[in-house]
Amino acid sequence: MGSTILESLAQRGAHVIALTDQPIDAPEVTLMIEAVRELTSNERIFTEHCDFLSIESVRAFCTKFLTGKEHRLDAIIYAHEYQHLGPFFSSQE
Repeated sequence: MGSTILESLAQRGAHVIALTDQPIDAPEVTLMIEAVRELTSNERIFTEHCDFLSIESVRAFCTKFLTGKEHRLDAIIYAHEYQHLGPFFSSQE
């Protein structure tokens, strides 16, 4: 789902930061961003590290973004599926 949203926003010319808990130089992360940029002809697609299970990681991302030069942002996407969170989102009976 995250890659579909990312591609759709990129096609519309959005400036997007795709957040990942993986290292941003990991091959699967690099390939995904490069593929979306090439497919959509949008170079304003970036990735940053942020693990939402860690308050320190979230704080580091927010500080980096808020103190950086670039302040235009159309979307931040963090759409990883975690197996251990699955039951949390399922309906409670």
